[in-house]
Amino acid sequence: MLIPKDQVQWREVRYLKEPLEATDEEATWKYKFILPEPLASWDVFSYWEKERIASMEKHLKKGDVLYDIGTESGWCNLAYAEIVGAENMVLIEPTAIFWGNIKQTWEKNMSVPPLAALHALLSDKSTTDPFPRGFYGTQGAYPLAAENDIVDRNAYTYIHENTENVPEIKLDDFVELTGYVPDALTMDVEGAELLILKGAENTLRDHKPKLFISIHPDLGERDYGVKPEQVHEYLSQFGYAGEHLATDHEEHWYFEVA
Repeated sequence: MLIPKDQVQWREVRYLKEPLEATDEEATWKYKFILPEPLASWDVFSYWEKERIASMEKHLKKGDVLYDIGTESGWCNLAYAEIVGAENMVLIEPTAIFWGNIKQTWEKNMSVPPLAALHALLSDKSTTDPFPRGFYGTQGAYPLAAENDIVDRNAYTYIHENTENVPEIKLDDFVELTGYVPDALTMDVEGAELLILKGAENTLRDHKPKLFISIHPDLGERDYGVKPEQVHEYLSQFGYAGEHLATDHEEHWYFEVA
């Protein structure tokens, strides 16, 4: 269901509780965001992907250009932006209905726009040249889909069932198009990890960005015929070694060139 912009209820939410066993009042919280309902009533903000955030805090710094591949409805990227700086974030999301959430949530929390915003499927091929107008924006601009109202549900657009005709583009081509070379990539793409990495061959070889990847063994094998070890084997060709961060609803990994 879509919620008109003037009817959205916004609420402050605390994220990442320390120590976890303390009461909410006694604990220290790392981040505070302003999020729309019903997302703001989610009950996992105290611990959600805490290992991934801790690794980002360790390995990234202000000024790093970070590509967020799979921004979804746009709240984890708020924590990433505090680590590297909002002006250094590239937001990438293929699902049109999420873009209203992404833009409005970003503007509620950040005083500057992201470096770039891309409404597309990153893939191992580019299906359009030049890239269609209205699907990406740089230096404060957003894709046209960002004018959507807020959506209160999750519905994803996948490469293997791209019925919405969302443009596909290789990360290498987007980097060449914009000139925005990533210092790091964070990726949560529901099993399409290897396809996207294959479209980033030049970027991986020439620029060696740090990688924070959620590997989905079940979805990768079911939808793309890819096993987790194939992701590791591919990255090893470019000198990457992986550090396992956690396994919960998926596997969280940090990769860097050894």
